[in-house]
Amino acid sequence: MIMQLKRYQQNAIDTLDKFLTLLKKMKPRHAFTEITDSLYNHEWFGDVPFVCIRIPTGGGKTLVGCKAVERIMETALQHKMDTGIVMWFVPSDSIKTQTLKKFRDQKDWHYETLNESFDTKFKIFSNEEALAISPEDVRNNLCIIVASLDAFRKDAS
Repeated sequence: MIMQLKRYQQNAIDTLDKFLTLLKKMKPRHAFTEITDSLYNHEWFGDVPFVCIRIPTGGGKTLVGCKAVERIMETALQHKMDTGIVMWFVPSDSIKTQTLKKFRDQKDWHYETLNESFDTKFKIFSNEEALAISPEDVRNNLCIIVASLDAFRKDAS
């Protein structure tokens, strides 16, 4: 059974859909500005689309993220035919462990959401396991690499 999105989760996905639709007509900074009425940091992002979805703690960010990946793949990256690499960043190693568990458990609704979206053609990797991704994996699947920002903080110190 696929989890039904709550109203605020659906609103986040609907806003993402609007942004993705605008991207077909204009540069990311213009699409971003039209959706948010905020300035786009062109110095940092240039013409690379950048979005940040804010959901409160316990609000279902992982589920919204699964739906967001589906929408991005089917609209902005439809030419990839649901294959390639997605970097999924989480704030801590503990959240990384939880996310990997959810994505790998066939009884979990996060797995079911990905499975429904990508018809079992997805593979889940931790950042440590990502070194084993083969070209065939990328050609035939959506490879989702879950990495914590803690890993980058440790390397930087």
